[in-house]
Amino acid sequence: MIVAEKIDLLSVTEAARVVGATRGCIHYYRLAGRLPAISVEGRYLIPRESVEALQRERAAITAASKAPAH
Repeated sequence: MIVAEKIDLLSVTEAARVVGATRGCIHYYRLAGRLPAISVEGRYLIPRESVEALQRERAAITAASKAPAH
């Protein structure tokens, strides 16, 4: 028996809200291969897990850039 894993998918708009970016940025990340996506009836859907990983990555970069220099 094969059991498929349920994957929570987000639209580009939802992904942009989670990441704190524009829809254009999400499409850029998708086209650059940084966010996997599937096309369903003309809409791109992105796994929530990938979006949250991108959010953590962007937050770490922002935090590092704001850290005081020693």
